[in-house]
Amino acid sequence: MRKTKLPYCPKCGTNVAEGVLFCPSCGQALIATGSGPVMAREPTTTFTSTDKVAVGKIKTFALFGIIGIILGLIVPFATGGMGYMFAFGTTPTGVGTAVLAAVAVGVIGFALGIYAILKLRSAFKDLSTVDGGFSTPATLILAGLVGFGLLILAFLVLIGGLAAALANPNSSIGLFLGALALFALGGLAAFVGIIGIILGLWKAGQRYDNSLMKVGGILYIIPFADVIAPILVFLGTREIEAKLSTSASTGSGL
Repeated sequence: MRKTKLPYCPKCGTNVAEGVLFCPSCGQALIATGSGPVMAREPTTTFTSTDKVAVGKIKTFALFGIIGIILGLIVPFATGGMGYMFAFGTTPTGVGTAVLAAVAVGVIGFALGIYAILKLRSAFKDLSTVDGGFSTPATLILAGLVGFGLLILAFLVLIGGLAAALANPNSSIGLFLGALALFALGGLAAFVGIIGIILGLWKAGQRYDNSLMKVGGILYIIPFADVIAPILVFLGTREIEAKLSTSASTGSGL
């Protein structure tokens, strides 16, 4: 009787290392006996409602990213309009209204961005319950959120330093140094968060075999090209949702 080692568990499809006699997932014996070779089937991934919910959250993240791009185009237009008004002698009241509008749009865009990132982290937390590989991106994104908080604090400290400099220039040095330190620390943490977004989206692209998700994730770190990233991720989630619906109706994995 010839014994043939199976590279994959024939019962659940789990990839197993060389020399393992029993599947670590389901306990299936991995040594088959018989006169002919045993063909190992390719592993399949079974998707659950967790995947559907997580993909929906990633879709929301991408959608808010697209809205953020639109708002990002509005702010320069509004500030550019301010210069136009100065050139043609617009009243200070009109300029003040334009400034307030630009600030309001910027604040709304920032708030929507934070909400979108929270949704993405929630999606990775959900997926970590079925695939431990998503735990790291979720943790990195949390560090990034802390970084954004530090950047906001640094901005407030800088404003305080400017106010103090008007009264006593010497007393503001400490505040300026503190703001600089907070900007540096916050920027580093925010960058770590971006790495978490990229890793998580790439991992999701692998899980659902979707190239748009992978490419979109990579583009988040490339200046100017990052404006395309949420569009690609959004289109990728549309494709994944269609696949999940098909697999659910047929009862098969992807």
